[in-house]
Amino acid sequence: ISIPQTVTIIGDSSFEGCSSLKDIIIPQTTNSIGKRCFYGCSSIEQIDIPDSISVLPDFVFSECSKMNRFTFPPAITSIGNNAFQRCRIIEQIQLPSSLASIGECAFSECSSIKSLFVPKSVRKIGKDAFQKPSSLKLIAFTNSFAIDKIGLKNNKAKIICDEKESQVYFLFGKEFYNGESVPKNKSEAMKYIKIAAEKGSPEAMFFYSQELFSGNVIQKNISEGFRYLKMSADNGYGEAMDSYAEKLYRGNDTSENKPEAFIYFEKGAKQNIPNSIFQCGYMLHVGEGIDKDLSRAAYYYELALKY
Repeated sequence: ISIPQTVTIIGDSSFEGCSSLKDIIIPQTTNSIGKRCFYGCSSIEQIDIPDSISVLPDFVFSECSKMNRFTFPPAITSIGNNAFQRCRIIEQIQLPSSLASIGECAFSECSSIKSLFVPKSVRKIGKDAFQKPSSLKLIAFTNSFAIDKIGLKNNKAKIICDEKESQVYFLFGKEFYNGESVPKNKSEAMKYIKIAAEKGSPEAMFFYSQELFSGNVIQKNISEGFRYLKMSADNGYGEAMDSYAEKLYRGNDTSENKPEAFIYFEKGAKQNIPNSIFQCGYMLHVGEGIDKDLSRAAYYYELALKY
């Protein structure tokens, strides 16, 4: 079925119970879909919703038992009660950053979902929204929710929750990178780690820089690697300070700059990074990148012995 461009509203229960309906094309002109609109359309495997849709109402895709993929429009603010109930073969959903509320039983009995990231924008999750997600292994929140009330009380999924949104993204990505609670998927991991870096996580910036240098998971990009590495160092991550200083000191993938290398080694030393402490001592001892100062060199050498 192809809905005409003239249709702006699809009313309540318009296709309810159309169990033989497999394909439907909804035009971008449509800006509203009614309750129970596709309830029980058990042959639909996937459906594309116009970007203009902001609300997915109650029971809209409930009992769409063959639906295996769903992409949320970027402007979605609300998912209604029982909206995806018993969509049992959807394995992955990516909730948009525009989403504010998830209704009661919205994803109840979606038994194939393996991981779920709930964005910071979500302020309300209804009772039993994730009831009986038997395959769910990993879920992440930025805001705090009562786990028992939203249907996860007896679930064995690993739960990540932190006030810092960037840290939640980073930890979620690391789960995919290491294959701990979910199957290893480094490409998927890097999507979340990059977001974490862009949201201000110094550790994620450093991690992402190393992947840019190596090119093992994402496309190799030395200049971008340096940008993320320096960002991490300038945001106080000690390991990044040391790594950035080493590259400057040795001229690895960049021009040698020993005076700047000393500046970052010294920053690393203040973070108790052993290599940075030793390098400060050595550079002061031989006068590389900084004036020779044997008394300061001795201080750093003695400090290095403690590590």
